[in-house]
Amino acid sequence: MEVIGGNDRGRPAAAELGGWIATILADFPGPRAAVVLGRTGRVARRLAGQERRVIALEVARSHAWFERATLGEGLSAIGEHVVLDWVRTRREPEVVGRFAAWARTAFTAEEAAWLGIWRANILESGLPEAEAAIGVVAVMRTMAYWLAWNEISLGHKPLPPSTVFRHYLGELKRTKGRHPAGEIRQIGLSSWPRLPACDLLYCYVPPREGMKAMDPRLSFWERWVLGDPEAPLEFDVEGRLGGWFASETDRATALGALLERMVDIPTWSLAYSGDGDALAVAVERLRPLSFRHEVAVPYPCGQESTIMKEGLMVARIAA
Repeated sequence: MEVIGGNDRGRPAAAELGGWIATILADFPGPRAAVVLGRTGRVARRLAGQERRVIALEVARSHAWFERATLGEGLSAIGEHVVLDWVRTRREPEVVGRFAAWARTAFTAEEAAWLGIWRANILESGLPEAEAAIGVVAVMRTMAYWLAWNEISLGHKPLPPSTVFRHYLGELKRTKGRHPAGEIRQIGLSSWPRLPACDLLYCYVPPREGMKAMDPRLSFWERWVLGDPEAPLEFDVEGRLGGWFASETDRATALGALLERMVDIPTWSLAYSGDGDALAVAVERLRPLSFRHEVAVPYPCGQESTIMKEGLMVARIAA
């Protein structure tokens, strides 16, 4: 067994981490890839760009919408008339007040009102999921933009809400490639299916603290999709992959249980944050590692940045 170390593939910034992972996985062939907990769809999009058919499984409803926007064919149907309907103002109290609990805390009162308007105009519009996903992701990126500003100061932004929303619609159009559509499943934390028809598994293993710890925006995205600013979240549950664990050993045990349901997939690739030693032990109980590499990645944290260790390991069925 050769486990590759060193820094022969470079040290990616956070925004390029998905590209670095996809570059590594290009060396492992197979026309069908399963993406489990792919988060915001960067790796799924790049795997599809390698002429693979992708099936994405997500426990977070918001992440499933990211995958639908990444792998669906909705952009072709998004004309200006659709966009105009999405940015149409509303005055109904039940619409503009839906996320009032977030007003003057995480968002301004105007932003909270627009979150209610967009949810009504997009998610309750009757559009097919592939088309609605484009608007949903533009809203979630707008939320991320606002949250970044509001972390510093809750107040005025240089661009009005509809302009920011249209900006992110434009970004989606620029990143959309001509690759096959994929299948997206939103599943429960304990509903891992068997996927025997796939050649490659890619899974992001959330940190021991759970999915919320890996991205503070996630709780807002998830509750916006649910339509309730105070909704309980499934990934707050202890002891399931995606939730939180009392120890790294418990997290590794949960990963092993997932992989046992993926034994028919020849190649496993696992991305992770922080220390991966316990995860590596869990994987090697089932099959040998052929690749493991960790890089230091800078992440923005308020007005400063913090360095996180990100890793990738690949295990294949022994020849």
